[in-house]
Amino acid sequence: MLRLCGFQRYTLLSWSEEVSWLCQNVKGDSAVSSVQSFYFSAVVYRIWRERNNRIFKLEATNVDELFHRIVSDTRGHFCHLQIRTATSSSIKEFFHRWKIKPEFLSHLLQFFSWPRPPAAWLVLNCDGLVRNGLGRYGIVARDARGCPVFALAGAVVHDNILCVELIAIRQGLKRARDLRCTHLQVRLDSLAVVQMITGKFRPPWFTLALLDDIFELYANFQHCVFSHHVREINRCADFLAYFVQSPQETILDLSNLPADLIVLLRDDACGKVYQRL
Repeated sequence: MLRLCGFQRYTLLSWSEEVSWLCQNVKGDSAVSSVQSFYFSAVVYRIWRERNNRIFKLEATNVDELFHRIVSDTRGHFCHLQIRTATSSSIKEFFHRWKIKPEFLSHLLQFFSWPRPPAAWLVLNCDGLVRNGLGRYGIVARDARGCPVFALAGAVVHDNILCVELIAIRQGLKRARDLRCTHLQVRLDSLAVVQMITGKFRPPWFTLALLDDIFELYANFQHCVFSHHVREINRCADFLAYFVQSPQETILDLSNLPADLIVLLRDDACGKVYQRL
């Protein structure tokens, strides 16, 4: 039975050990975990029913028939299973072993384009990355037409991506403050960082000083909002994060931007649609 579920283990000695092992090894909401969980429930149900039949009806079922009923219960329950997640060969082998034929659905295709802000608002796209102990970041600010207002690229000696993303936001806010911007949308593709700033995720202790800097800068704007956007529409900031190769910060000359960045800016301003699975 365990091999059918993809497990190989030693024999446990008690029911409490069995339950403990089950809790540790069968968890999550994947299709495979659902089958495994239901299967163990079916085992308990069939054994309990067999126990009652033997005590109260003096009827007994042989082991092979009991095993067949447990497998049949599981197959019947999942006969119309649909799976949307990416499917590996091991998952397909699992269902082949069970003789369950799920319907494998392809991911729904999603479409995204860079959203223009309202008039008088500025969009600040930020991104960060870490390579070989060097944290690099890119920031680009654009107006309601999608035209760049400023662009920054920098690098610091740091190996934590959360801190580098926060440094990017802090540096972008400083530049926006110095230009006397009043209405700001800060966009980035790190959901964890957005949730730390908006209070939906408890920040690690080593980010607290950077968050204090950001909240202090936040007070300089009449309106300032932070939001998560998919990577595809954060490509300009991503491009700039690769621009600097050593610890420094550079303010790019808007009249002499890299050709590839100009193309990305134009695509966003023209509403280019990006596909995402």
